[in-house]
Amino acid sequence: MRYQGDPIRDLILKHIGEHEASKRLVLKVDSVSQDVSGLQQLIKANSLRAAVDLTGQLLTACGQGARRANQISTNTPYSLQLWFVRLSLLARLNLYGPAECEWEPFGNLSNPDIFYEFYQSTFPNRKGSMVPFGMRILHAELPQHLGRCQQSLDRLYHMLSIVNKIQENLLSDKDEYGLPSCEITVSEREECKLIWRKREARLLYCISNCLLSMKDYLNCLATYRSLLTKDVEHKSDIHEAMGRVYLQLGDVERAEMNFSLIQPSHFRNEQQYLSAKFLNRGFIDMSLGRYAEAYSSFKHLFEQDKNNLTALNNMCVCALYLGRLREALRQLELIIYTSPKTFLQEVVVLNLCTLYELESSRAIVKKQNLLRLIGQHRGTGFNVSCLKMA
Repeated sequence: MRYQGDPIRDLILKHIGEHEASKRLVLKVDSVSQDVSGLQQLIKANSLRAAVDLTGQLLTACGQGARRANQISTNTPYSLQLWFVRLSLLARLNLYGPAECEWEPFGNLSNPDIFYEFYQSTFPNRKGSMVPFGMRILHAELPQHLGRCQQSLDRLYHMLSIVNKIQENLLSDKDEYGLPSCEITVSEREECKLIWRKREARLLYCISNCLLSMKDYLNCLATYRSLLTKDVEHKSDIHEAMGRVYLQLGDVERAEMNFSLIQPSHFRNEQQYLSAKFLNRGFIDMSLGRYAEAYSSFKHLFEQDKNNLTALNNMCVCALYLGRLREALRQLELIIYTSPKTFLQEVVVLNLCTLYELESSRAIVKKQNLLRLIGQHRGTGFNVSCLKMA
């Protein structure tokens, strides 16, 4: 299936006209070399739909891809990496349905032909899965984007059980597969242990995100607590996340307690620590309905860090609650039109379009101007639904 196209150009053509649409220039598949270098170029330019199509061409060159279902083909680390990139791009474009369809030939990622042992003549001294760990996580998380959160949790917990078993093997002086091994040096074993500890932490973060999307706050908090001992380097980040979950539960006292546990030493510099402090103070004030105080915190933070998108967005939300709609509009418009490369982001555009609709019946004209700006600065990976233009 081909995904090449340009939703932004289509929207410009529909709402503004052909002359404006003709000004839109984006990288296409035939504009770059037909290799990994060209793929990287398309992704860097945010021409994600063209990048998906290029992965299709590269997979066809590997004997896989479109119209190759149920045919014998050879998997390699290279081909599976291409699949990983392709499926990641589809997920980034919110094309979860097509992504799931393309997953089907891989099943539950346990087919014999994705293991090195299946290709003894090609990889005589290697064993294990050729599937990147990140691709397995993508497979596990995909159902939650299609409304099947429990299925994602089941897959993530299954992966976690395997990771924990591998760690047990390594701690018992065995290899990752549970077999006695004299070939692994002490340094290699320690490196393996570190890799699998990081993978365990990564899975726990994925599980906590899934639980949060299900509004299962108590189990989400329990997962964060286990991370406090498993990812010590990021204790402050975990306490910050826990504080925000408590705010969603309406437990301001526990939120403040977790925010107070954030240590300056866990940040690269004092400015980052102060940014987190003002941001969390603003969130607490918002949860208590103190929008003027929250506005002051977010404004102070944004003045110190002009690239802080979270501070900007929340400052405008507070301005709206304070009845200062036009001020919020001016803030967002100024920053977007002054620095489109930095601030022309989907979440900012969505907020601005929502404010346009609240302000006047001329919202469509202002959205068209915003669409022109997006046409000049954004590739095909930009989600035009944030403009709320049919």
